[in-house]
Formats: sequence, structure tokens, C-alpha cells
Amino acid sequence: MLTLAQASRYFDRTAASDVDTGATLFLCQVDPYSDSMRDSNTAYRRIMSVAPGTTIPTSKTLKIFGRVWIVGDSEIDGQSVQHREKYVLHPADYSFAYTPLSDYISGSAGNTAWGSLEWLKDGKEEASSSRVVPLYSAYCSTSVPLSEFNIISVGGKGYILSTPHLQASGMQTATCLQLEHAVADATLSTRVYDPVQGKYTSSASTAVKCQRVRWQSLYLYGSQGDAKYQEGDCSLAFPSATTLATKDSVTLAGKVWNVLAVETIGGAVVAHGRP
Repeated sequence: MLTLAQASRYFDRTAASDVDTGATLFLCQVDPYSDSMRDSNTAYRRIMSVAPGTTIPTSKTLKIFGRVWIVGDSEIDGQSVQHREKYVLHPADYSFAYTPLSDYISGSAGNTAWGSLEWLKDGKEEASSSRVVPLYSAYCSTSVPLSEFNIISVGGKGYILSTPHLQASGMQTATCLQLEHAVADATLSTRVYDPVQGKYTSSASTAVKCQRVRWQSLYLYGSQGDAKYQEGDCSLAFPSATTLATKDSVTLAGKVWNVLAVETIGGAVVAHGRP
């Protein structure tokens, strides 16, 4: 007697292929994503149905109908016995590079993965600025080892990540902010206190790569004794091997910044800069 699993397998006509080689991995069925709470980020999702025991690539990405998709977690479908396995598919429109903050500043190309980047909202931080800042949602598979303060590069632009988290559908997502400035050459000047003149004087200068970031993106609250940020301040991030102290100053794009505090964030040396 024909089982329900065998009957369902008869309708597997859609080829799911390897993203890199294009080789067909298995046949499946793809249906519209049914969700009463659809929004712009889930409108183009789909449901993939496969026969039980079908092996999904460890990268959790597939090419179907000529488009790359991220594969979520499996859901068993059946009656008395299992006859199908279903997965949520999320479109992946970009092959992006992801890099730790320190490596990104140093010029490392990083690793690549397929994912999606969607506009989330325009946020406003009245306490620090009147400017509207666009926020984005990045999506990729759980096989990608993203971390907080990683930089993803899409279309020649960099985006700094907040803490990645797992969605109920099995997708990995993180809110991110587009970097307003590119990595640039900066000059570190070490100041030395001259007791005769009663002030600091600059001595040795060192050339180093620097990434200017809105301070809200790299601010970690320490104590009430920390130097308070004010309008015009920023965070200046440097590679991990950079030696920096509060007595130093940074010249970036013709502007001099005094270093008010130094801490390590995302593996990078981050200075609280004030013009």
C-alpha cells in the first residue's frame, strides 16, 4: 500500500542546488510563507517541504529557482508517522564579508557568507543628538559565527552589529548601523607633561589606521566617574595592537581629537574622542 510519505514525495519537482557549484542536492516543494503578521522582512519568505531524512547543507543555504535562500529550523509534519519535513526559507540577496572590528580596521578581508540586509527604522536619540539614524536588520544562517561589534560589508559599505540573536524560525539576525566614515589614516601624538611650562607638549607621533564611529554604537557604561559624552564627541577605534592613553591626541582628516578615555571593545582599542 502506498504510504502518505511516498505519495508526498511524488510531488517533489523543484531542484535545490548547492550555492557554490550549482549541483542539484535534492528535490523539494516550495510554498508561500503563511503568516498573518507578515511585514516587509518576511513578505518574501517561503516554506520548503522535503522528504524525511533529506540532508541540508551545513552552510544552511540553498539555491532554488536561481535565487539563494537561508534555511531555518526543521518542523516535522505527519499524522501517525512523519511524512514531511518543512523549513522556513529567507531570501539572501547579498554575499557579505564579516570581520571582527579590529581586523576590519587593519584591512582584513574577513570571511564571506550569504545573507540579507533590510531597513528596519529611522531611530532618533534625543538625549545626544537631533539627527535621525537609519537602522538595519541583517539576516544570515546560524552557521555564520557572528559576534557583537562585528563589521559586515555590503556593497562597499560597512555596518556595525549589535548582539546577534536567533529567531523562532531558525534565522540568525542582528540590528546594525551603517558606518558613516571609512577607515582612514590617523596620527597618534603622545603628550608629555612639561613642569617648566606647566602644560602638556606633543612628542612622538605614530601613523595608524582609524575608524570613526558614532559614540552611541561603541559606548559601554562603566561608572559615574567616566567622562560624559557630549555633542560633537565620537568613538575612535584602532587595531588591537595600538598603544593609546588619555594623555594622547589623535589627528584624523585634519581634525585633532583629545583622548578622554580608552577601553577595549570588540577586540579593538576604542578612544573617547573630543575635538
